[in-house]
Amino acid sequence: MRVNLGSILKYIIVFFIGLGICYYLFKENLQRNFFDILASSNWSYAILAGFFVLVAHVFRALRWQLMLNPIAKQKTSFFNVYNALMVGYLLNLVLPRAGELVRCGLVSKKEKLDPIAAFGTVIAERIFDLLMLFLFIVILLFVYASEIVGILDNLKIGSIFTIQRILIALFLMLITAFLFFFLFKREGKSPFLSKIKKGILKLKEGFLASKKIKNPTLFAFYTLLIWLFYTLSSFIGFKLFEATQDLNFVSAMFTVVGGSFGMIAPIQGGIGAFHFMVSECLRFLGIDPTIGLAYATIIHAAQTLIVIVFGFLSLILGFNFNISLDNEKQQSNHQE
Repeated sequence: MRVNLGSILKYIIVFFIGLGICYYLFKENLQRNFFDILASSNWSYAILAGFFVLVAHVFRALRWQLMLNPIAKQKTSFFNVYNALMVGYLLNLVLPRAGELVRCGLVSKKEKLDPIAAFGTVIAERIFDLLMLFLFIVILLFVYASEIVGILDNLKIGSIFTIQRILIALFLMLITAFLFFFLFKREGKSPFLSKIKKGILKLKEGFLASKKIKNPTLFAFYTLLIWLFYTLSSFIGFKLFEATQDLNFVSAMFTVVGGSFGMIAPIQGGIGAFHFMVSECLRFLGIDPTIGLAYATIIHAAQTLIVIVFGFLSLILGFNFNISLDNEKQQSNHQE
């Protein structure tokens, strides 16, 4: 097995970036009563918040199963899909984004799917999640319109999207489109290009599998339930502290959006980035920064603990289940 030192160095760097963000946050907000705030919180609500995240993971596995079925020869097993998903989440705590590849590899091996096509379904899945995130943002824009406009004015957002930068982005998109066109035109003259084209076509097959879902209404229902339970997790977390108890469901949506952007950051488990985004959202809602950081710390800990416990369970149970199936097949072959 070859070790890529560059990749290892990259993961070490992003991990220390996350630690650096945590250091900054705790240095700025860590007061003598911080641990008293943590100790005085109602931890039963933290357990409930973690449970809601687990339910969201179950619905995510059900949704992914619907997306995998069109590229499978027969209906996929929920057990295999769920285990692959949780093992992928577990690996993401160590190697950011690597879990997406691993879960595709696991489910492909267990269900005899093409791993590239399976990865195409993951890309499509992320797009649907981005649409839900966009829906949340639109709702928040209506609720907090005046406040957000003030923030954008302070950030001088117009200076970021200059004409020059927009033209550069369009030029890069044009170059990318040309490269794809060149690739598909010349693939017959090169075995290497032929393999790349086949991979792209498999990726496209998985990406477009959502069009072949037998029950799109159920797919949409699962998507809504995933984000509903994410929001319920944040909302029930408000009960941890007296200062956050009066925050409403829309406020929970706000913290979900912030937390989602924190988890998108290529840092192991979103450490630091999640804490920063969620605590800043609560600061925007008028919550004391120390309490906001305590809330983010507990919610992140609950979510991470769920992934660790059920990720390892999926790893162990999935492995044992495969061994038992192999033994049964060997016994049946001997009997024949």
